[in-house]
Amino acid sequence: MSPLEKSPCVSVVMITYSHEKYIREAIESVLMQECDFEVELIVADDKSPDNTEAIVKDIINQHPKGNWIRYIKHEVNKGMMPNFIWALNQAKGKYTALCEGDDYWIDPLKLQKQVNFLESNPAYNFSVGRVLTIDETGKTNQIHEFANPEKRKTYTLQDYITYRFSQTSSFFFRNKYVFPKVFYKTFSGDQALVIAATKDKKIYYHNDVFSHYRINSQSVSYRANPEKRYKQMLAFWDNVNTFTNSKYPLSISMNSLLIESGYKSKLNFFYKIQNIVVKSLFLLRVKFIYKFKEIFSGL
Repeated sequence: MSPLEKSPCVSVVMITYSHEKYIREAIESVLMQECDFEVELIVADDKSPDNTEAIVKDIINQHPKGNWIRYIKHEVNKGMMPNFIWALNQAKGKYTALCEGDDYWIDPLKLQKQVNFLESNPAYNFSVGRVLTIDETGKTNQIHEFANPEKRKTYTLQDYITYRFSQTSSFFFRNKYVFPKVFYKTFSGDQALVIAATKDKKIYYHNDVFSHYRINSQSVSYRANPEKRYKQMLAFWDNVNTFTNSKYPLSISMNSLLIESGYKSKLNFFYKIQNIVVKSLFLLRVKFIYKFKEIFSGL
């Protein structure tokens, strides 16, 4: 970007690998945004072996907003997390939004709504919205969650750690954070980002449905080895505890216990019963916390 060009207000970070079936829909959902500010779309291709590159270059050459796109194809495959961190570090905007190469936005005013809110509310660092899942047949479903933006729109980092809500494709945040090295090798880069970017400020949950999150059997998360994923998830919560200086011990312990009991439930009947008990206690605790805050927060 030359000194004469405007710095973007929003940087949209899109990582992709072998998304030739979905990448056009993902990119065009960003380019359809109606907004009164500059946007850049960073497409970080982790050396896809398929036709992703040709599709992206066709959009750049043919689409009226093709100049929004900064496309980079790595010469060597970095892996999901290194590519994600690399792409985040390329963002020049005041704000950053996320949309992976197999997801897509459905609200043309998504970015405008999120910019408007954070511009007017300095007490908030993060903004999310409602997300629908879409499976490989094209069927969409509502994600079940306890956080309900119809009843309460303001959340804290403790709320997010207690029970994650929304999904990556709706994430929007101030570009004023440093991605902690303790999370560089984590399995859950998007969750680590919420924790790092929110800090001691608030998360706003828009009631609007912003995007579709694709349930893709070929994605990294679905193809991961169960034992490896189990160990990575436990390590993630250990890292969260370290990063937050043990500020949320009960929530983190409950998350770790839920992960452990879920994994071990596959081993024998005793652990299966234990998992049912742990899940029940976890759900009761979360329901109580959110109901309490809905009643007494006045939000």
